[in-house]
Amino acid sequence: MKKTLIALAALGMAAGAAQASNVTIYGQLQPSYDFVEVKETVSNDQGTSRYDEDITTMSNNNSRIGFKGSEDLGNGLQAIFKLESKFDMVDGGGFVSARDTYLGLKGDFGTVMVGNIDSVYKSISAKYDSFSDTIGDYNSIMGQYLVYPGDADQRYPKTAKYISPCMNGVKLMANYTLVGAANHVNGEWGVGATYDNGPLNVLFAYEKISDNYIQELMGGGADNVQNPSAWKVGASYQIDDVTLKAIFEKGKVDGESLRNFYLGVDYKVNSSTTLMAHYMDANERTFNYDNGIDSTTVEGADAWSVGVDYKLSKRTSIQGIYTDFDISGYEVDSTGTTSGKMELSGFSVRLQHKF
Repeated sequence: MKKTLIALAALGMAAGAAQASNVTIYGQLQPSYDFVEVKETVSNDQGTSRYDEDITTMSNNNSRIGFKGSEDLGNGLQAIFKLESKFDMVDGGGFVSARDTYLGLKGDFGTVMVGNIDSVYKSISAKYDSFSDTIGDYNSIMGQYLVYPGDADQRYPKTAKYISPCMNGVKLMANYTLVGAANHVNGEWGVGATYDNGPLNVLFAYEKISDNYIQELMGGGADNVQNPSAWKVGASYQIDDVTLKAIFEKGKVDGESLRNFYLGVDYKVNSSTTLMAHYMDANERTFNYDNGIDSTTVEGADAWSVGVDYKLSKRTSIQGIYTDFDISGYEVDSTGTTSGKMELSGFSVRLQHKF
């Protein structure tokens, strides 16, 4: 009996402490069954080879758990924090990597955060992606440089981020990232702005990444990569139960101009069911390697997805998604030319619960 009373008292004290410091525990569990077909054709001087495989797997889809909270400092000022981690519930890996993790201040001037944070370029258009964290995620094309490990939609360590208060529907944002422990210099910086007016949302973002950051990602290589940069504009508009979305982005890497665009539509059939679809396209781009001989040309890529989201409750839903992705190109090196095309299509069923 005494042990029971002590345990209850301890729980009560813990709950009281959490309430006093205004800490919220939250999360998102979203495993899926994926049925994927991969087709690849490769041609060179030795002939043509074909690869075809059907894959059935279960995906974690960035399931996560986090802690967030605030403290009132007086005079309209708050201390805020977030500690969020990816949680592997499919393979039993537990906490596997950090997501947005920061400490900051919030007041009439806006919000300032420091830590491991989504860049402005990434976060500003995240809500446009109805297929986020699924087989149809728009990051298969949008934000992709297709030249170095990573893409423009990144979460950066050693980052400071600012978000202004809303001023007549306008919000301004900026972030600045240091390279790493050895080189405390600029690694990436970005700015952005949004305008919200009823059913209309408009956005703009710009990002520039230094060669120092690219070389650190690639272990000191990529000397030919010249300060990649990208900008994008987007708009969404809601007409009754239909939401139309579009994003256009351009980038530049080593003199190559990159162009991607995205078109999406959501239709809310009723309070429980939403139909979703989007289409994306990327233009041709060529990249040369350090020796001046080797190069890769991506002739283009496109992807489309359709899906349905059905809410079982306010916090639990199930999605059915079909996606198709195609990319083709060729590579030139000292041994000759190799060309190829990859086609990926798949169907996914995802169960999602938010708490």
